[in-house]
Amino acid sequence: MRIPAHVHFSLWGAGYPLGWVEELRFEGDRYITPAMPTQDAEAGEFRTIQRLTQGEDGALYCAYRIRLRSTSKFK
Repeated sequence: MRIPAHVHFSLWGAGYPLGWVEELRFEGDRYITPAMPTQDAEAGEFRTIQRLTQGEDGALYCAYRIRLRSTSKFK
């Protein structure tokens, strides 16, 4: 099994406890299975599979919405 390219995030601050966000994955990755986009669609505006676009500077960009929670998933 191959794992799609992805990025992990840990967030904290401004009164929020340490938390983690679902990994960011990229549309078009050859290792994204057919089931992943279907499951990801359930997250609505907080989808974790995002389209990359190339900027004029040649860098790849995407928009990614995150949700902060008032309680941590960390123990």
